[in-house]
Amino acid sequence: DFTDKMTKRLQYFRPGIKSARNLYAAVVLNTDSEKWFAQSLDKAVEHYDHVAIMAMPYMENAPDPEQWLADLHTAVEDRLGTTDKVIFEFQARDWRGQMNIPTETLVSQFRDLYIKGSLNVAYYPDDFLSDHPELKTLIPGFSLEVYPFRRQ
Repeated sequence: DFTDKMTKRLQYFRPGIKSARNLYAAVVLNTDSEKWFAQSLDKAVEHYDHVAIMAMPYMENAPDPEQWLADLHTAVEDRLGTTDKVIFEFQARDWRGQMNIPTETLVSQFRDLYIKGSLNVAYYPDDFLSDHPELKTLIPGFSLEVYPFRRQ
């Protein structure tokens, strides 16, 4: 309700404004966690233009990051029937060991979701001072001009 009112007011100043909400992946993978985090995928999709899900398997200590991401994608599709309003937000750094996730790993994870039909991906953090993720490797895996599965 608050978000809807705020967005409506802001549209006066910015007619094309879009709203987005971050959600923990646990909210999608375990509906009981909706109460713990006071977040709901279904309600967020209803009230926001986009929902960014923290698709961060290393932060979640997932033993198999690729399977964890596949399960997350499946859970979103099962709940919503689509991933069109969802942005999968990947981690470019493993904070547990203070190590960067290899750019090739990020690109591979993006492509796994593209193949499943999800086109909205993001990553955090972007360490432009150290060129991580490495831009020349990232762009071919991040751009739909280079990797087009679905065109309008």
